[in-house]
Amino acid sequence: MPARPDMRQFLAALACSAVLSTSGSAQRTTLTAVARAFVAVDTPIVALTHVTVIDGTGAPSRDDQTILLRDGRIERVGPTRAVAIPGGAKVLDLAGHTVIPGIVGLHEHTYFGGIRQTAPMNAGAYLYLAMGVTTAMTGTLTNIAWALA
Repeated sequence: MPARPDMRQFLAALACSAVLSTSGSAQRTTLTAVARAFVAVDTPIVALTHVTVIDGTGAPSRDDQTILLRDGRIERVGPTRAVAIPGGAKVLDLAGHTVIPGIVGLHEHTYFGGIRQTAPMNAGAYLYLAMGVTTAMTGTLTNIAWALA
């Protein structure tokens, strides 16, 4: 059973945080040495099994689900007993874990410094991603816009 249309946004965010891929293509991204230090799973097919899924719509959570990721995209979500896992897939048994939509951070400090000099926080983006933040707006720019208004 394919993912429900109301879950597609949630599942897309999950895919971005779970598997790095080239957008719009089946070709896999080559990870830099810096990025590789933050990636635990780098295979084309990943199955997250026995998870509880909260889809962010207000619907009740769904227990014992499997999320199948292929080339960085969600291919299927459903009850673990009903999702066929292809041969060669990396299977992660995540019983006791919950999968939620990616978190949108609207006041993150991804840059340090003043208005005229800013230095990117090198590992900051990876750390935010590890904590579930898949979309962020830097608080520094927010503060500058507020101060200039």
